[in-house]
Amino acid sequence: MTHWKQRLVLLVLLVVCGAVESRFIYTSLLPLSRQVARTPGLVDPENLTLGKVKDPALKAGVKEGDTLIAVDGVRVHSAFDAIGWMVHKEGGIPITLTVRTGNGPPRTATLVPPTLKLAEPVEFTFTLGLNIILPVLCIGLGFLVAFRRPSDPTALAILWLLLALAFMQRANGYERYGWGVWMSAPATFLDVVSDWWPAAWCAVALLFPDGRWRRDLLSRVSLAIIAVYVPYQAVRGILVAALFANPAVWAILKPIEELPHVLPQSLHFSLIGLGLLSFLLKFRAETHPDARRRMRWMLTGLTLGVIPNTALMVSAVVLQRDLNDYPYWLLMPGVLAPIFIPVTLAYSMLVDRLFDLGVVIRQGLLASRTVTALRLLVNATLLWIAFSGHGWIVSVLCLAGIAAVSYGSDHIRAWVDRRFFREAVNTEQVLIELSNQVRRITDPRELLTTVQHRIQDALHITSVDLLPSGTTSAFALPGSLLLPLATADQDYGALRLGPKRSEEPYSRRDLQLLESVASQTAVALDVSRLTATVAAETAQRERLHNELEIASQVQQRLFPKRAPLVDGLDLAGCCVPAQSVGGDYYDFLTTPGGAVGLAIGDVAGKGVPAALLMAGLQASLRGLILGGVTDLRELMAKLNLLVYDASPANRFATFFYGLYEPAASRLRYSSAGHNPSLLVRATGEHDWLKTPGVGLGMTRRAQYEQADVALHPGDTLVLYTDGVTEARNPQGEEFGEDRLLAALQAAPALGAQAAADYVLEAVKAFAAGAPQHDDITLIVARRS
Repeated sequence: MTHWKQRLVLLVLLVVCGAVESRFIYTSLLPLSRQVARTPGLVDPENLTLGKVKDPALKAGVKEGDTLIAVDGVRVHSAFDAIGWMVHKEGGIPITLTVRTGNGPPRTATLVPPTLKLAEPVEFTFTLGLNIILPVLCIGLGFLVAFRRPSDPTALAILWLLLALAFMQRANGYERYGWGVWMSAPATFLDVVSDWWPAAWCAVALLFPDGRWRRDLLSRVSLAIIAVYVPYQAVRGILVAALFANPAVWAILKPIEELPHVLPQSLHFSLIGLGLLSFLLKFRAETHPDARRRMRWMLTGLTLGVIPNTALMVSAVVLQRDLNDYPYWLLMPGVLAPIFIPVTLAYSMLVDRLFDLGVVIRQGLLASRTVTALRLLVNATLLWIAFSGHGWIVSVLCLAGIAAVSYGSDHIRAWVDRRFFREAVNTEQVLIELSNQVRRITDPRELLTTVQHRIQDALHITSVDLLPSGTTSAFALPGSLLLPLATADQDYGALRLGPKRSEEPYSRRDLQLLESVASQTAVALDVSRLTATVAAETAQRERLHNELEIASQVQQRLFPKRAPLVDGLDLAGCCVPAQSVGGDYYDFLTTPGGAVGLAIGDVAGKGVPAALLMAGLQASLRGLILGGVTDLRELMAKLNLLVYDASPANRFATFFYGLYEPAASRLRYSSAGHNPSLLVRATGEHDWLKTPGVGLGMTRRAQYEQADVALHPGDTLVLYTDGVTEARNPQGEEFGEDRLLAALQAAPALGAQAAADYVLEAVKAFAAGAPQHDDITLIVARRS
C-alpha cells in the first residue's frame, strides 16, 4: 500500500477517534453548563438489576438487587435504554422508577436523582486527566507519528498503544452506550482496542527502535501470546457491548465469563512482563549513545505509565476486590500514571529527535503571534456564550492571554526552543557557527573535515563523504543526499550525506539548511583557494624580487668601478638598469702587454641565471687574457666553448670585444653576434664595426673573425647593447641606429663621459616617459 493510501486509512481512523473523543469531552464538561442527573445505581446488563444503589433511591424504597422495569412509565428493555435515560435526563427533576424485588409485584418509587457535579477537586482531576488530557495527548501524538511514518511498524505500534491508553480508562465510559448506534459503535470499537493495550505495549517493546521483528525465543513467545490474547479480548468486548443492547447475549457471553480469571490475567501480565524484559535486553545490548538515550526515555515513560496501573490490578486480583471499591487517593496514581507515556514520548520526539518530529511539532507550537491571539479572541467569545454566568471572567483571562502573547511570545518562543527543541536550535545554529568558524580556517582539508563532522553531528547522519569535482547524481545512493560544493566559476565536488539514523527522509527545513551550509562551504573553499593563490603569488614575487636583488648585485659587481687611464684614449662606461634586471655586461681589461680590452655583452634572459652566466663569462674572459691569449679569433672560440659547456641549451650571450694598442693607436676587434659598434671620425664620417660570428654558447664549435681599425685624434668609438637602439617612445617607435649616430655626432667634444651622458639624455628624451624594458649599456672611447 502506498503512503497516500495508508494516510487515507489513518485519516478515517483519526476522524472516528476525534468524533468519539469530542463526545466524551462534551459529556465530561456538560455538568459545567447544566445539571446532569446521576443514575440511582448501576444497571446490570444481564438482568437489569440495580447495584450500588444511591441514598436518594434507598430512601424512596429502591432496594439493592431490584430489577428495573420502567422509568417514568417507559418500559426498559435493555441497559441501553437505562443509560440513554441517564445521559439525557436533567438533574433536580423528580423521576418515577418501576422496580420489582425478586418475583414480587412491581412497585413505584419517586425520587429526585442526585446531580453530577465537578466541584470536588478529586472528581474534577479524574475527569480532566482521564477524559481530556490523557486522550488528547495520546491521540495527537499517536497520529502525528503515524502520519509522519505510515510504513514504519514501530510508529503503527505506538499509535496502537496510544489509542489503547486514550480509551482505556474513562470516568464516564459507560455513557457511550447511550449515544445512539452511530456513536456507540465506534466507541465500542475503540473500547475493544483499549482492551488490547498489553499486546500493544509488548509490540512496541519488540519493534522499538528499528521496526524489525527479532527471531529469538522472546519474540516468538510474545507473538504467540498476542495471537491468543487479541482475539479473546475482541470477542469478549463485542459480546459485552451486545449484552447492553440485548440481555439474551448473556447466554453466549456466560461461558467466556465463567472461564477461570487466572487465564486472561496470566496472558495480560505475561505481555506486560515480556515487553519490559524486551526493553531491558535491548537497552543493555545497545551501544550507540543516541539510540540508548531514546530507549532510556521510552523505557522510563512506559514503565512509569504501566507499572502503577499493573500494580493496582495485581492487588485487586490478590485481594479479590473490585477496583471501584478503592478510595480515590489510592486509585489516582495508577489511573493517571499512563499520562507519563505520551508525555515522555513527546519529550523524546522534541529533544532526542525521535521519528524526526521535533521540527514539525515546533512549527506547530511556535505559530505566529497574530494567529494565536485570534484563536484566544475566538475562544473568549465562545466561552462567553457557553458559560453565561461567569463568561466575563474567562473572557478577561483570554484577553490577558492576548496581551501576553503579543508582548511575550518572543521570550516564550526562545524558552521553548532552549528547553524542548535543543536539537532543532543546534541544527539552525550550524550555519552561523560554520560561517564564523570558516573565516578562521584557511586549510581546505581542515575546513571540509569540520563541515562534515558538524553536519553529521547536527542531523544524526550515518555518514558524510566528500566526492571529487564533476560528481553527478549517479553517485547518489538510496536514501542519500548530494550537496554540490560549487561557486560560479569553480567546482569543488560534492558532499554525499547518508540516511539519517532515524531513517527519516530529509525534510524541507533540512534541505534549506544544508544548501546554505554547502553554499557557505563553497565560498569558504573559494576564499581558501584564492588565499592560497595570493600567498603563492606573493611568495613567487618575493622569490623573484630576491633573485632580482641578487642579480642586480652580481651585475653591479661585474661592472668596473672606474675606467682605466690610457695614454691618448679617454674611456667611459655606464649601465642604466631596467625595472627587471637584464643580462647586460661591460668591462675594461688591461693585458700584460699594456693593451686595453673593451668588452660588452648581452646575456639572454633575466634574473639570477643571466647574472650567473654573466659572471661566468667575465671570469672566463679574464682567465683567457691572463693566460696570454692575444689572438682574438682564438680568444672568442675558447670563450664560446667555455660558455657552451657551462650553460644550458637555452642560454647564450652576444659579445663584442675590442683590444686597443696605445703604441699603434689601433683597435683590433671581434664580434659574436653583437650589435655593430659605431666609430665616428673627427671629420664627421662614421663606420659600423662588425665581424661575422654567432652568439657565445649557441654551438659548441664556432669560428670567429678578427678586424682592426686605426683611431685618430678626435675619433669617437661607441660600444652599446640593444637597450639603446631598441628603446621605444609612447608611439612604439624605436630609437634606432640613425638617432644614435646623430646623437653621437652632436655630442660635445669634451670627453668620453660627456658624450656618454649626452647619448643617454637623447635616449631618455626620445622615450618621453615610456617604460624601459631593457638595460641601456654604453662604452665610449674618445681618441685625444
